[in-house]
Amino acid sequence: MHATTEAQTVAAPAAKAARAGWLARHRHQVGDAVTVVVLILIVGIMLVIALLTIPAAIARQHTRSLPGMMLLSTALGAALTIGGIWLSYTLNLASGATVILLSGAAFALSAALAAVRGGVPRPHAG
Repeated sequence: MHATTEAQTVAAPAAKAARAGWLARHRHQVGDAVTVVVLILIVGIMLVIALLTIPAAIARQHTRSLPGMMLLSTALGAALTIGGIWLSYTLNLASGATVILLSGAAFALSAALAAVRGGVPRPHAG
């Protein structure tokens, strides 16, 4: 064992109080930082879900079979991703958001075209 001096005995609680005081003074900033990190993760998950579902939704409007839908969805996903990245580079925008905005615009255009021409007839289940 080592001997502690009176100065060390007095300094230890003071250091502990200083650390607790720092946390008390900065608790809002720490809370804000944690909130931002969590929200960035949530927005990233939403972008990934949109990236996976929008091309499939577009392909479903224009195909009758699952293999055709899978092929068209893959081609649309690649084309929309490349187009969105090119557009974001050209206009100096955030790439993820630009890809999803382009995909959303393509879906709106596809839905309008499908509504005008009546959509793809599908057999009834049952």
